Amino acid sequence: MLVVCRSPIRNDTSQVFIASISAMVMGLTLCLGPTAALTSITGGEWVLGDGLCTAQSLLLMAILSALSVIMFIFSLERYVFVAHPLRYPVVVTVGRTRGAVAGMAVIGLLGALFCGFLSDWRGFYTSSWHACVPYFSNEITRSLFLCSYLVVKLIPAVLGYAAHCSLLLIARRHLRRIIADIPSHNNACADPNPSRAAVMISRRLKMNIARWVMLTFFALFFLAMDLLPDLACLYPIPNYLVLPGNIAFLFVSCFLPVAHVYSNRCLRRTARQLLAHCFFKNDSSQSVVV
Repeated sequence: MLVVCRSPIRNDTSQVFIASISAMVMGLTLCLGPTAALTSITGGEWVLGDGLCTAQSLLLMAILSALSVIMFIFSLERYVFVAHPLRYPVVVTVGRTRGAVAGMAVIGLLGALFCGFLSDWRGFYTSSWHACVPYFSNEITRSLFLCSYLVVKLIPAVLGYAAHCSLLLIARRHLRRIIADIPSHNNACADPNPSRAAVMISRRLKMNIARWVMLTFFALFFLAMDLLPDLACLYPIPNYLVLPGNIAFLFVSCFLPVAHVYSNRCLRRTARQLLAHCFFKNDSSQSVVV
């Protein structure tokens, strides 16, 4: 969020999405982190009362629902930007983007109200996850919760992953087309350095494959982070899934904003300037002390 605020083009649609996703991830971390640390100190027992337990369970469901939907909308925005560049300025505007981000509050509120209605406004503490989740007393409410999970979380996650994979395939075809258009050494009009251009395009292709692999692992981590709290609402989480779930949560919380900043050229340049400024201030302060 600091990088987005310091960026010279703060009205870009992708930066609005990045700032909103960073805020949601930070809210998710603040929702789970302090209580998990407190329950670890108290030996795995919830000591904050039933009211705060219910509030945490509903807030957790609200943030996860809004985060899944905003990630799906961000994937669609990137797909339109790459696949339909002429329609992009008409379809996607800053005003519509801010309206979609503001609508995430409504989606989170509806998710919290729906989970509260199904759980009779009750939450229970899961020692394996170190968090409170909604309580479902019968099979009907569990089935309704699973249906809502498929509609709000799982289906947008799968469609967003498919959209990102299609973007990588479009970029791969474009790079292969560029390689095919590079003249060879036998051509009289050959470029003076054709091998260098071919090597650069080949590196781009390898980077494209690496990004697809990273996207696949990232999607699996995000799905694990989103799936485990929902499974905890229905069944006790096995102990062998607790550690991967916690690792997935920490990985997604730390890597998600960094990945989006790295994917944007302007934000990447701003981040480098901020880091260089911080290191310069530290070096100057140490020299003054000496």
